[in-house]
Amino acid sequence: AASHYPLLSCKFTALRESPGLDLSCDDPFVKLCKDTLKEFDLDDEPSSLPFCTEAGLFLEKGFNALAIGPCVWKDNIHSPDEYSLQTQIKKAALFYERLIE
Repeated sequence: AASHYPLLSCKFTALRESPGLDLSCDDPFVKLCKDTLKEFDLDDEPSSLPFCTEAGLFLEKGFNALAIGPCVWKDNIHSPDEYSLQTQIKKAALFYERLIE
């Protein structure tokens, strides 16, 4: 494409960089979250998805962090028609309450 636009010059500057999550499944915090998710019949399998959270920044500074939400679907995250069902939000609230206990 550069040959089509010889006068074009571009410079890119990263304004924000969010490291990925790399917390071991053997970590006690991960185990606690997985057990609590199972208790509410929620999917407890870790997955990798193409979106950004601040969780990696916390992990980089030494805090255990996970990204957990009421509904994670590959095509629903940060999409124009993103939505959550009330039943999912209720289960998520119960999960968060139990996790805090």
